[in-house]
Amino acid sequence: MEEKDPQQGSPAENPQESGAPKQPAYQPEEWYPDGSRQSGEKVPPQLQQNAQDNLPAGRPPVSYRNPAVPYRRKPLSKGIKVLIGILLALLVILVGMMIGFGIHDARQSEDFGSSESQEPSDSSETTVSRAKDVIPNNGEKTNSIITLQKKAGSTLTPETVFTKVSPSVVGVLANIPAANGKPSESQGTGIVASSDGVILTNSHVIGNTNSTTVTVILSDSKQYDARILGYDKTSDLAVLKISATGLTAAAFGEAEELKVGEQVLAIGNPDGMNYSNSLTGGYVSALNRPIAGHSDNGMTYIQTDAAINPGNSGGPLCNLYGQVVGINSCKIVTTGYEGMGFAIPMSKAVSIINQLIQKGYVQGRTRLGIICRVVPSYEAAMLQISGGVQIISIDQESSLNGSGVQKDDILYEIDGKKITALDDLTGILSKYKPGDEVPAKVYSTKKAKTLQVKIKLLEDKGETQKTVSQP
Repeated sequence: MEEKDPQQGSPAENPQESGAPKQPAYQPEEWYPDGSRQSGEKVPPQLQQNAQDNLPAGRPPVSYRNPAVPYRRKPLSKGIKVLIGILLALLVILVGMMIGFGIHDARQSEDFGSSESQEPSDSSETTVSRAKDVIPNNGEKTNSIITLQKKAGSTLTPETVFTKVSPSVVGVLANIPAANGKPSESQGTGIVASSDGVILTNSHVIGNTNSTTVTVILSDSKQYDARILGYDKTSDLAVLKISATGLTAAAFGEAEELKVGEQVLAIGNPDGMNYSNSLTGGYVSALNRPIAGHSDNGMTYIQTDAAINPGNSGGPLCNLYGQVVGINSCKIVTTGYEGMGFAIPMSKAVSIINQLIQKGYVQGRTRLGIICRVVPSYEAAMLQISGGVQIISIDQESSLNGSGVQKDDILYEIDGKKITALDDLTGILSKYKPGDEVPAKVYSTKKAKTLQVKIKLLEDKGETQKTVSQP
């Protein structure tokens, strides 16, 4: 027999058992003194005055809450806490991706899009850096010029060649400025070309700019501030000057006297100054070798299987007569193959070097008369173009003035050839001479359409050396 709950009462007293409609369980309301319910509804005045008097029988009194007392929310369930944790983790990942894209964009544009490779020393073992007692540069001029010599005497052993040439091999430390204010470091090799401190190296080692701070380290470990006399991005050659006297200058030989199969030696600083004055040997694999992207100006190269590694750039390639017959360039590489190094022949470099020493530029080079930056790939995709260089400013003497081309427009094609990097632009311009007119396509960012123009090329008398991004 069931026991009745004393709270239930008799069946007659229980309307639910007598068939009366079922009433919802009572939930007490909370009213504030101003007459508003917790839900925000306004309570009629008559109910405010008679709230206690008109309560139904058996209904507990209405509770009042003081608004000054904070309302306590129910604690969050475990599931909601997990959901919030997941959302916060996703937010952190999203912010991290945005920061990553920002850093990538800054790196893409830090050099205004300069696409030149450099000679960075990424090894954690790097111990050589700019010293505190660097010998300053006095800015003196030089009347030195480079001359080539014929082979004379008998061949030397590799040991003797190294002993003769290594005092003329130097280290080059470059602190290259960047648009984002964070300079990059580059370490390469150089050659002493005169007793009064003329040093030869590659243009890409100094970042293709006169704004680079360059330090030269001699074979006796003395460090000198170097002044950039000039550089030529087209041939990848640069000339430096330090305030020194009595240096051992290298002897330079005719590359035309080389023969395929002849033994050659490379001296340099692979991995920067970590392995300074390293000697590698090999043979002449080919002569007058054209290389795509580097021979548009007619330059051809010495191909050798002597190891030429990052940091060797700017160093000497020597014959067994102790003569420098080429300037090594790690920038000129053929990917996917081993044992293929390249050097700029001294017979083709000597004229360029002497012009850089005497004038600071190479005659006959052309320029457009603009300052520009390479357009990152994601920006090009948004504009639905294959790439190009964005115009930052237009020189007063440029023929682009009055052509409808404006600042921020994107130059993406010259003479039917696509432009995706500054190297492309340099290679194209090297085929022309000052005064030539070349057809070009420019995307107008304001009009959202392509402009077809003709650009009259100017002679580059060192103007492009004012900035890394000016072609």
